[in-house]
Amino acid sequence: MLKKVDATLKLKRNEYKAQIDDLTLKIGDVQRRCKDANIPVMILLEGWSVAGKGSRIRTLIRALDPRGFEVFTIHKPNEDERLRPYMWRFWKRTPANGKIHVFDRSWYRALMRGHDKHEMELANPIKDVLSFERTLADSGVLIIKLFLHVTVKEQRRRLKSLADSPETAWRINEDDWVQNCRYDEVLNTFSKMLEDSDHDAAHWTVIEANNGRFADVKIYRTVLEAMERALDAKENPDNNVPKDIKLPVGTNSTSTLSAVNLNRSLERDEYSERLRTAQNEI
Repeated sequence: MLKKVDATLKLKRNEYKAQIDDLTLKIGDVQRRCKDANIPVMILLEGWSVAGKGSRIRTLIRALDPRGFEVFTIHKPNEDERLRPYMWRFWKRTPANGKIHVFDRSWYRALMRGHDKHEMELANPIKDVLSFERTLADSGVLIIKLFLHVTVKEQRRRLKSLADSPETAWRINEDDWVQNCRYDEVLNTFSKMLEDSDHDAAHWTVIEANNGRFADVKIYRTVLEAMERALDAKENPDNNVPKDIKLPVGTNSTSTLSAVNLNRSLERDEYSERLRTAQNEI
């Protein structure tokens, strides 16, 4: 998937200015409409190290009413979170109706940076992630998944720029450099993850992120279109659900409960003996 993406696409400053102003107004309007329609929205940004997730989030939320959104930066689980199932910390961050939650990294840490033992405790990470997302989508949550893609040269340039400044060197670590050195291998891993976790309830959109202006505009358009589709589905349900759907009718009229014999009983002595045996086994 990622091999076919041209991450070097650019947008000139004047083109960016003309588009972003219009998109900013539309995003603000669609946020208010989603609030009125009680549609909860989850926007998650994943991608390469130093792909610009934080910067893209800062640009996105400038267009939003601050009363209607929250931003969550996902790090390694803390001590309390390690004592609970992996997905617990994401369940408790699901938005209320009409709210928007933005994630700087997400539950995909388990698939992208699986060096943490707790994150690898998922028996089947892809299956668990898809189940989590489908459950949310079935309950009415709109999930917008964005993957920021940069070239190996651009990633190396950004890493070096950050490492050379005492003010920003703390932002990168050995794992970031390893990712760049093993870029082709990691590219294949990320591509497979995107393909395996792309589904009707929550599709991925790859953002060409070498150029920040191009990435900002594409993110705005992606979020705007997704929220407008969710509003249309909410406002016009008849256009999204076939009218001729019927519940399946079984050919066998005998149910499981009807086969249960409720007349069975135990004598008092037998009951006492079986109870003692069961208690000893427990």
